Amino acid sequence: MNHMAVSCVRCGMCSDVCPVNIQVATVFSRVGDSLQKVFNYIPGRDVEEPVPSGTYKEEEFTEFGEQ
Repeated sequence: MNHMAVSCVRCGMCSDVCPVNIQVATVFSRVGDSLQKVFNYIPGRDVEEPVPSGTYKEEEFTEFGEQ
């Protein structure tokens, strides 16, 4: 989930190939929407832009009560 939450471009291919027919694209999309807003990140917008999951900073989540 972690790697897909900020990387999902909503192509649906993950759901197409799921061997047990789980609509994982829907799950990734819903989680991704909120996480992408937190980081102001849109997957695929700029190939030079680093993916947020690889650039966490200690102070990023203080607004959510994390210390």
